[in-house]
Amino acid sequence: MDIMHCLRAPVGCVGPKAQPSRGARRFRAVIAAGVAASCLSAGAYAGVMSDFTDNADGWVAKDGVAFWSPMPGAPGSGYLRAESAGDVDAKVMAPAKFVDNLSMYRNGDITLDARVFDQQFGDTPFSPGSGGVDYFVRLTIVGASVATLDIAAPRQITRAWVSLDATLRAADWGVSNETWASLLASATEFTVSIMSDDALPAYSVGFDNIQIVPAPAGAALALCALALGGPARRRRA
Repeated sequence: MDIMHCLRAPVGCVGPKAQPSRGARRFRAVIAAGVAASCLSAGAYAGVMSDFTDNADGWVAKDGVAFWSPMPGAPGSGYLRAESAGDVDAKVMAPAKFVDNLSMYRNGDITLDARVFDQQFGDTPFSPGSGGVDYFVRLTIVGASVATLDIAAPRQITRAWVSLDATLRAADWGVSNETWASLLASATEFTVSIMSDDALPAYSVGFDNIQIVPAPAGAALALCALALGGPARRRRA
């Protein structure tokens, strides 16, 4: 650089922009790879789901009978159908992937689609403005203790698939945080059933798209998107 040119410049002379060293570039590459791996891990840690597209996915009857049906479920594919046995409500039990370690889903969400296909003979059918049988979905977790949660189902559950959700939060299930932590860590059974306020249970019910999602999943993926997308946005600026 011409030293006389620098002396004549009104605001001084600025040299060429310093380039990062090879070590710095390598360090940045390692950090970027770590962030990417974490994001992939967060994506894989998105929860467990049974969509019953072409089989029962390991779900079995706890009470009554249960079987996979190819007839249109909630999104139009197959679903899990269950039938009661006399005055015993139909109840289905989840495969091991739902209960291997429920602790990872603490404060997460349970979502599912449900429907009542056939009521018992003598049940008052639903109709606008009239009474009738009220149905609700009961979730049960068995481990060191037992906890249940009832989700009110709207009346149209007898006419169409209804999407329901619940949170795996101690207060919602009516237990202490200590009991909840112990139960989730020791869980051996997770069941789903459709109950009614009538003396007789629904005869035939259906379940579809049963899913448990851990609470941090959404936030982790959002942070990853910011972390990976930030540098690209700065380069375009």
